[in-house]
Amino acid sequence: MVKRFSYRIFFILVLSFLAGCSTEKNTAVSRAYNNLTSHYNVYFNGKESLRAGVDKINSSVEDDYSKVLPLFKSSNPTTATAASSDMDNAVVKGSKLIQSHSITKKPKRKKNKSKSYIKFVSQDEFNNWVDDAYVLMGKAYFYQHNFMSAIENFNYVVRKFENDPSRYTANIWLIRCYTELERYVEAYELIQVLQADQKFPKRLEGELATVTSDYYARQLAYGEGIPFLSIAVKQAAKK
Repeated sequence: MVKRFSYRIFFILVLSFLAGCSTEKNTAVSRAYNNLTSHYNVYFNGKESLRAGVDKINSSVEDDYSKVLPLFKSSNPTTATAASSDMDNAVVKGSKLIQSHSITKKPKRKKNKSKSYIKFVSQDEFNNWVDDAYVLMGKAYFYQHNFMSAIENFNYVVRKFENDPSRYTANIWLIRCYTELERYVEAYELIQVLQADQKFPKRLEGELATVTSDYYARQLAYGEGIPFLSIAVKQAAKK
């Protein structure tokens, strides 16, 4: 009898805690819970699916050393369906994260408002992984050669998360999308914007150099692309 009563108390406490973690509430507890669940459950699994899919794509194309090798094997049209299920799962996970864990409700107002607090409450999104979920879905769509859906997701990140570092990753992938679609004017405009940005993260310099080199290579302007390829090689973990 005592044991059953203890279980009831336990489950009541668990349900009460989960109710307090609802995305309808914006508290320190709800933010911590939804960030933790988003990162280590939903986003992690989606990212693993994306990684597995990229491995399948890269192994599905054999290099032809009698020709100039493309920088990205995924540019080959035959790879669009090589990892369809993995990419579909990545999209599902990203969508689930946004639908289940997005926190857009503003927190309760404080009487003493510091500059940091004013900046904090001015956000439209309070889950730190929602922008990453949009980037994840954008990448998955890209590898399926669904470039318009990829552009839609990356543009959303650029517009809605303009103060978050994820916007740089989104812009790099927008360059890849525009290059694949031969929309070279738009790709070049973004390249110039990122190269001129004093706050551009050093950790992404290799990726920017790679997509810039690819931009030139697609137009057979190898001379212009080689310096950027040299930068990319220096930054790459695997040469």
